[in-house]
Amino acid sequence: MLLRVSVTCGTLKAPAALLRLRVYQACGALGGGAVPPPAPLLWLLAAELAGSADPSGANVATGALRSAMHPRDTILLGEEGWIYETDHADIEEQLISPLSASGSSALEHDPCCLYRGATGAQPLGVAVIDASVMLFPQIFSRAANKHRQQMLEHFAECIKMSKGARQEAIQVNIYTALLLALRSLAELKSSLGQDAVKTIAIDLVINGLSASSATVRAAAASCAGRLCGCITSAESASLSDRVVAIARSAVNRSVRAAAAAAVGAIQRARGATAGAAALPVLRTLAQDSAAVDLQTVWSPSLALLLTALYEPQLPPLLALYRELEGRQPGLRPCLY
Repeated sequence: MLLRVSVTCGTLKAPAALLRLRVYQACGALGGGAVPPPAPLLWLLAAELAGSADPSGANVATGALRSAMHPRDTILLGEEGWIYETDHADIEEQLISPLSASGSSALEHDPCCLYRGATGAQPLGVAVIDASVMLFPQIFSRAANKHRQQMLEHFAECIKMSKGARQEAIQVNIYTALLLALRSLAELKSSLGQDAVKTIAIDLVINGLSASSATVRAAAASCAGRLCGCITSAESASLSDRVVAIARSAVNRSVRAAAAAAVGAIQRARGATAGAAALPVLRTLAQDSAAVDLQTVWSPSLALLLTALYEPQLPPLLALYRELEGRQPGLRPCLY
């Protein structure tokens, strides 16, 4: 019903969006324990994240990606990382990212923020997306295997059918929700699901590494690490092999960089001692003088292996890392 109102009744779009927001907030507050979520809520949530609940707002992206990523993966966001160290981060974020609604909080968007202790409310479109993203891990972890499969298949199809800014916004929303869902499953020590669900999730991550947006590639690389907490050791090793193959053979250097970042995230999840096969590839990429601008991405992956390597391997790798650090001073936190 809410979807039909959003699509067909222009004058009711804002009230319908507000109603969806309240539904997501109420469901998040209620929890639900081990009770499977109702199918209509699953459909509504999947439609929201895929941009079909309100087609006119499909270019709106969540602002929760940075907080959803592993802290050491935020360097993959590139220029978007340093702005959070300034006093005017909201303004800088708006200038860098056309999808960002940072700095646009206001009381007029939602008077409820008066008694919630918030300094202001995001625009309604952004608030709805953020609420759906935050609710997704709670719903996904309780959903039946077939519903998990249907949602992930729907996400993959919507990404495939969209283009441009709309596609980027949908990808950011989906990967952010997936990052949170995978973290929730890992905390619950729960599996991602049956083989079909795992296959779709892995394909989503692999496809994200070749996205046109650097933000989406960073989110997909971080997802690769989170996946390892919800699949078996053999499946993690297989995922690592696939990502290493991309890092070794991809023609596009941005794709190689994203794959190398994913290798680092995977080795962090599996343990750096499992990264022997990835070491030669990462060393080659890090020494690629034709792609100095991307060494900021490759070198953190290299740093993850330093603490677990045998002594004969350590000196030459440390020398290489120090050389890279001289070119990119921002790499120092990755090592120390």
